Amino acid sequence: MSSINEVARQAGVSPATVSRTFRTPELLSHQTRRRVLHAAAELNYQPRQRVVKADAEPMGAETAESLGFLFFASDQDGTHVNDFYSPVMMGAQAEAGRLGRHLILRTTSRFEAPPEMPKMFREQSVAGMLLVGAALPDILAAYDSHLPPSVLVDNRDTSGRHDCILSDGFGGMLAATQHLLDLGHRRIAFIQDEPTAPSFRDRQRGYLCALWEAGLIPNPEWIVSTERRANLEPYLAPLMAEANPPTAIVAANDMNAFAVLAACRTLGLSVPKDLSVVGFDDTTFSIHSYPALTTVRVNKGQMGRLAVRQLIARIEEAREGATPLPSANFVVPVSLVERESCAPPRN
Repeated sequence: MSSINEVARQAGVSPATVSRTFRTPELLSHQTRRRVLHAAAELNYQPRQRVVKADAEPMGAETAESLGFLFFASDQDGTHVNDFYSPVMMGAQAEAGRLGRHLILRTTSRFEAPPEMPKMFREQSVAGMLLVGAALPDILAAYDSHLPPSVLVDNRDTSGRHDCILSDGFGGMLAATQHLLDLGHRRIAFIQDEPTAPSFRDRQRGYLCALWEAGLIPNPEWIVSTERRANLEPYLAPLMAEANPPTAIVAANDMNAFAVLAACRTLGLSVPKDLSVVGFDDTTFSIHSYPALTTVRVNKGQMGRLAVRQLIARIEEAREGATPLPSANFVVPVSLVERESCAPPRN
């Protein structure tokens, strides 16, 4: 297990700042907490638990104070926490600290189960788990028999066993596509790089519904699924070479939208003069892209905070021996952020 000094070196802060990140996060800036949490997740750092007095707490109280945060990363080695999930992690960490709980951070690959269960599972060192990211159903099933009370974040549980915290992907993409329709666009394409992710499926449904409500028939050739982090020039060039090409593209997330902007520059297309572009997530760089990206804002910190509150409710429910309530999906509202990447179509 990594030490506090290793985390401090990687984050470029003092060991005391690492300690404050987990004990009193409200005393630190957003940027500092984010650097420390990134480093802790990458190094699989586990903060030291508070010492529990024998005459004040029963044996196992340390476990009762600890929550696990297992992030299913989309890179193959399972170490990268991206710009969407970092605020989720920070929101969860802040809420756990506010409620007197420790949050133990781990990352793993969303594509394959590890050869052995994480230590927090084997030693039962956490009272509950946040399972974060679009892990495939068979990967979740591999963990299922080892899980304490758990809540899924940005994923759906097809088994119906766990609560899920989601953003309103359907409503957000409906609003994004409607924004383009209101500007006069009728030829609108959709691009995504994770078509199996539940959040992306919700967003695609929102796009399709907006077109249907406008009396338009979606062109299946304009619903483009790419490899992750693909160069989009080979996908975009044939679309824009058509006799009646799209005048706008909605992307399933901001990273896809940034890739569209890069392909447009390579192809000599001006955004929004030749093509309007909308993203989804309102990640850090969306306001700094050129042009500044119109996107859908997701309250990612709220997703993390809500997940911790619901997880603690499930832990208390199990501890009291109460009949568990049915699992539920909690949907966090989103909002459209209009910037400079959209304009009425030229023709």
